[in-house]
Amino acid sequence: MSDKGRHNRRWHIARQVKELIFYLLLCLALPVVASTEPEDAKRAEDVLELWPLRTVPAGTVLRYGDARVLMPGVNLPEQVAQALTTAAVTTVTRKLIHHFLIWTLGNGDRFLSHEHYLRLLGWYQSGLMDDALWSWHYLVRLTHMVNMGQQLLHGGINRWFNLSGLKRVGQMPVYPGRVLDSHLLMDIRLDLDWQDRATAVLDIIPLKSTPAEEPLPPRLQQIHQLSVVALQNHVDQIRLIFSPDDSVSLGWHKHGGEWRERLVSPAATKPHSSWLLRNLVTSYGLRESEAWSMGSVLDTDMLQRIQSIIAGKLSEDDICETHPALEVAGSSGELVRLNDRHLIYQSENSHELLHILNNDSYSPGLPGVMILGSDIAETSETVRQSRQYRLPEWLAAIGASMLYDAAALLMNETLDAVLEKANRHWHGADNFELVKRLKVPKRQRGGVATRVDRVRDKQGKTWVRKYLNWDHMAEDDKYSGIFASLAREKQILMELDDEHIIRLKDSWVENAGHRDATLVLLEEDAGESLIHKYKRINSAKTLKNVFRGTLQGLDAAHKKGFAHFDIKPENIMEDGQGHIRLGDFGGASRLGADGRAQVGIMTPSYAAPEMHYGKSSHWQADLWSLGITGYNRASKKLLGDLYTNDIKLLQKTRSRFELMDYLPSSVRTGKKTPMADFFTRLLVSDPVSRPSIPELLQHPFLAEKPSPLRR
Repeated sequence: MSDKGRHNRRWHIARQVKELIFYLLLCLALPVVASTEPEDAKRAEDVLELWPLRTVPAGTVLRYGDARVLMPGVNLPEQVAQALTTAAVTTVTRKLIHHFLIWTLGNGDRFLSHEHYLRLLGWYQSGLMDDALWSWHYLVRLTHMVNMGQQLLHGGINRWFNLSGLKRVGQMPVYPGRVLDSHLLMDIRLDLDWQDRATAVLDIIPLKSTPAEEPLPPRLQQIHQLSVVALQNHVDQIRLIFSPDDSVSLGWHKHGGEWRERLVSPAATKPHSSWLLRNLVTSYGLRESEAWSMGSVLDTDMLQRIQSIIAGKLSEDDICETHPALEVAGSSGELVRLNDRHLIYQSENSHELLHILNNDSYSPGLPGVMILGSDIAETSETVRQSRQYRLPEWLAAIGASMLYDAAALLMNETLDAVLEKANRHWHGADNFELVKRLKVPKRQRGGVATRVDRVRDKQGKTWVRKYLNWDHMAEDDKYSGIFASLAREKQILMELDDEHIIRLKDSWVENAGHRDATLVLLEEDAGESLIHKYKRINSAKTLKNVFRGTLQGLDAAHKKGFAHFDIKPENIMEDGQGHIRLGDFGGASRLGADGRAQVGIMTPSYAAPEMHYGKSSHWQADLWSLGITGYNRASKKLLGDLYTNDIKLLQKTRSRFELMDYLPSSVRTGKKTPMADFFTRLLVSDPVSRPSIPELLQHPFLAEKPSPLRR
């Protein structure tokens, strides 16, 4: 597939994802119109009942036609917000990491040894740094994978416990029967604490407050009435927590609010267990009939008490009072194993059924299914005809991961574009117009790597703008080290501030966080380079001006602790007023205490002899390069007796030589002119023998400061 085809496909997918997330956000945001004011109670109640997505602490309920699907552990508003936030953080972090990597390439030689910096550069050239850009994304994905693994492992362990009969743990749906199937959802969660003591949680999620279509038994009637009272009081979930000490706590959650809790049954003074703790945890191992208080919590009196608590009709003293229905001593119920699939609790006027169904499947139902009803024959049919569905909890972890992927795709396109536009606006990248393209990047080894343009701002002033892509390739299909040189030049120019050195106005990274990111440097327009301005220099004043301006620039750089190491005609600029400025510090290196620096980028034909034979060189190598630059740019007529073709041949062989040895005998034996003495002192093979920059600036050849040149 072509790059254009991939781009169109990514754009189409991103657009679909945007529409989907917009719809989800719309569905999740509209319920806020449900006011909690008393006069708007009916409107809020209608919204809670009719909206297709209901998010409660236990999960999210999806209404699709007559079906009600409970997705445990899924909180769509929170997870959508978290996915979008995480994706946004990932996008921003990727950009920050990219800026840090570029800063490291530009400053690594400051705090790393040369060997370690070369290793860092090798990581960049081999593409390993591309993986670092996505490190946060990989960390988030790893977190999701670990979470999914934990959920699947937990589900597998629970399944093994239930099938082996060792423990009864997991999620148990409670079906309220055909009449109330669409009115409420009930679920029991069985678990064990760290002391292997049984705990249980009963969740009731009210869905509809409409009257039941048919008459109901007393218990189901009270359950239905409880859901009606809950919706009228904006309660979207009721939770009963049964602790190992037989205490029972009631909690209820108001829509858009917080949990409220009340203790409805203190700890028992004598050993006993409620119907949930004893029946459901030990039911599969039941060997004989026993009497338990199965109806202690869901008896009609207790359901009325819960209604009163939610409606605020009971005081604190009334709530903490022990209710007679919670006492086991007065219980007259009996739990009987009817067969392998039925456990029946029978009381004086009714009985409840614990129906074990699908307990060997991966879907919810482990450790069984409970049905509240009165007819054994209807139990299987009740589950079969029910329009209530539960999804496994491990799907929530998978859904969260998929939601993050969708949000990441959205953020990668939208937030990235927003941040990029803000970045360009901040730096005024669109406030310049192209005047002339000075250099076009080439891939060939030794070719120009950086694109250079002359641009004009809105005030009419011209600037030079340099560009280079992060993934610029060298001839060997590796990332070119030129990018690191441009990053290093940016940092060096930020430290250097001298009238004889090109100043950096601004710099930024376009499309940061991606392989096609571009580092942009905006520098002052210092005119034309010597190689473009002069085919040959015929004027002694011009040559002196070039030497003086370049030496002053080198002196400023050396005092700041930098050696240029790439002095050549292309890097010496002259403007229309004859001002000389030194540019292109991409090959510069930091000087050590001994005045030496590591050799990076250099141009062999202008490099000092010692630069070809060692990893480090003295700062005096810049003087040699300046001498070769002046010698090559000066015309044959201007050089006079100093001119010899041997110099160019010696440059190509990279040999150590003394200019004096190749000059005519008349020059060697006679009195040297100031120009001859100046060149011979620069082109000395021993770097230590080369004079200092202040000495050169006081040399008779440069003693007379030329007036600014007129062009």
